[in-house]
Amino acid sequence: MMSKRNHEQSKGTVSMTVSLNPLKTGNGTAVSPSYDEEMSIEEKKILSQLMPEEPCLHYPLKLLPMRTGRPALEYQIPPEDKQEVFALVYPFTDLPSLDEERLDIHADKKFTIRDFKVIRENNRNMLVSPYYAMHGGTVLDWIKCGEQMSVQVFRNETTEMVAPDTQDDQDDEAQEDSQK
Repeated sequence: MMSKRNHEQSKGTVSMTVSLNPLKTGNGTAVSPSYDEEMSIEEKKILSQLMPEEPCLHYPLKLLPMRTGRPALEYQIPPEDKQEVFALVYPFTDLPSLDEERLDIHADKKFTIRDFKVIRENNRNMLVSPYYAMHGGTVLDWIKCGEQMSVQVFRNETTEMVAPDTQDDQDDEAQEDSQK
């Protein structure tokens, strides 16, 4: 993790001095981070387009070593502030309880929402699963346990979603079959 840290926040900038040790996996083996690829690029692009830039939260940041790519900046949020922070950074309209469970589809693991993490990237505060460092699951990758994936509505964006015309697809398939 970190052996030395100097943390300053002023005018939205963060500076840190750190030295990283290799990330330890569940079986105790060390994994040296590879900086030539980044996790969750597409999800972070989507969140960056849907969420406006925002100021830093008023919590200390620490480096979160990632399985691949550069380390993320993770806020250290005390348990008593979790509800307030969750309500602030949750990007969808229906705010679930912190006691609900979700499935991180990247990790294929369940977690209790109160175990969420918030990272700082692209001048935004992004909600991620507790398995983010190993699997890259952002809030876009959470589904209710025992349910099919569903459409969520973002707070900051009015989006009209149109289902594809399945009848046209069926007609195309029938036409292809008849040509064989």
